[in-house]
Amino acid sequence: MNQPLPASQTKHLTNLSHPLTPPNQQINVTLNQISSIPSSDGSSDGSTGTTGTTLWLSSQILSLYLSSVLAASSATSKIESLNAIQKGKKRVFELGGGIGYSTLNILSLGYGVTSTDIEPVLSKVLKPNVENGKRTLKNNGFNIDDNDIQIKGLDWCRIAKLYDDNTQKDGSITKVIPTEFDYLEKGFDIIIMSDTFYSLELIEPLWKTLLFISLSSFDRSPPHDGNTTTNNNTSTGRYPVIYIGLERRDPKLIDTALEHGKRLKFDLKKINKSRLNKEIQSNWNKWNADDWNDIEIWKCRYKP
Repeated sequence: MNQPLPASQTKHLTNLSHPLTPPNQQINVTLNQISSIPSSDGSSDGSTGTTGTTLWLSSQILSLYLSSVLAASSATSKIESLNAIQKGKKRVFELGGGIGYSTLNILSLGYGVTSTDIEPVLSKVLKPNVENGKRTLKNNGFNIDDNDIQIKGLDWCRIAKLYDDNTQKDGSITKVIPTEFDYLEKGFDIIIMSDTFYSLELIEPLWKTLLFISLSSFDRSPPHDGNTTTNNNTSTGRYPVIYIGLERRDPKLIDTALEHGKRLKFDLKKINKSRLNKEIQSNWNKWNADDWNDIEIWKCRYKP
């Protein structure tokens, strides 16, 4: 069985070869990392690691969990991947794409992905890793075109200001989104993020970014049975589901972040630890409980 090492054991590696999650675990992608941690021989490339330039445990566990949750409604083989492109794919929006591991896993499951981050993460690791990973997927028979993956710069503070300036009390967005953010108007079915709660100052901008994207993605289409009339009542529509991977390094900060989301009317539910352990034991059984003990996965949705 092709199993990865926990991210805590690979921070020093400049080039990390990492298997994708099931059902594509036979495929390894090469991920460039930038770390200030010296390698085992004491050498260093002279670069300075920053938030998002190495793989995080929360990204590994979230990706493994999503591989079972999302695979049922996505392309799980090369033939199904072609069919998904022909029929149109569900779209996933990623905040804090980092080195692109979650991005590539979601892409391999047959979803369209828009992955975002800020500089220097964007140009130093996210873009090149996703480009390399996309080539690897194509070489393994996946039919992927340029429309299936977008890599964008996204500053949460700027989106939070857009939310403050352009959103009315009823939740409607009143002004045109600036051209540089026009990709947000397309709407998304799912939002994912890993290790994004790391600064008290960024908690509010992050949740407002999630609010803005949720409001922009609101789907007022009626259920498939056609029995419900479409109107402007939010009870007839759906906001995108959000999956959050986090590591409880600072319990007070994490609790503050989750409480802030609840105050903004996000319905948060923690995924049971036994559910995650089942995925670990089934797929990465060489891992010990201590390897991922502080990792949590939360599922939420905006519910005004």
